[in-house]
Amino acid sequence: MVDKRTRIGIDLDGCMYDFADSLRHYLESYEGLHPDQLHKDATHWGFYEDWGLTDEEFLLHCNRAADIGVLFGSGGCLDRADEDVRAAYAAGHEIHIITDRGFGTTPFASKRNTMRWLLKMDIPFHSLTFAKDKTVVRTDVMCEDKPANYEALVAAGTDAYLIDRPWNQDCEVAPGRRVASVGEFLHKALAT
Repeated sequence: MVDKRTRIGIDLDGCMYDFADSLRHYLESYEGLHPDQLHKDATHWGFYEDWGLTDEEFLLHCNRAADIGVLFGSGGCLDRADEDVRAAYAAGHEIHIITDRGFGTTPFASKRNTMRWLLKMDIPFHSLTFAKDKTVVRTDVMCEDKPANYEALVAAGTDAYLIDRPWNQDCEVAPGRRVASVGEFLHKALAT
């Protein structure tokens, strides 16, 4: 057991879950798009434009994929993050998942899929919050991939870490606060 119980916040998409890969799987398997069209990896927020999709098509496909349970409900965990989170939980730390997911034609599609995925991946947590504002849950440390969220967390006094992704390379980050994985984040955040 730890001397200090740390309140750990973790975003899902881009940190533990590969949103683009899940959408790619849906587009290939359910919409019949050719893999060659979807070969480019997500390197910026508008990655779907590289796949030839408009904003409207992207939203339509995300809603359909969420409705049938593919988006947020299937796929694996990035970089063994599930194992790292289980270890932190077992060590007595609090796990708070804070994610911004709102796709689907019903208000509960994303929430239902997220809960199923967390259970399937056996990822333990103390709370699950759906919010654009990642500061709504008070955490001691937080792992995020979106620059604006990282900056808001820092401004709110959270010891924030930015997971290194192609779409956030322009974000200025305090020394030692850019990490390659959730595992590295937990190692650094819990070492103090």
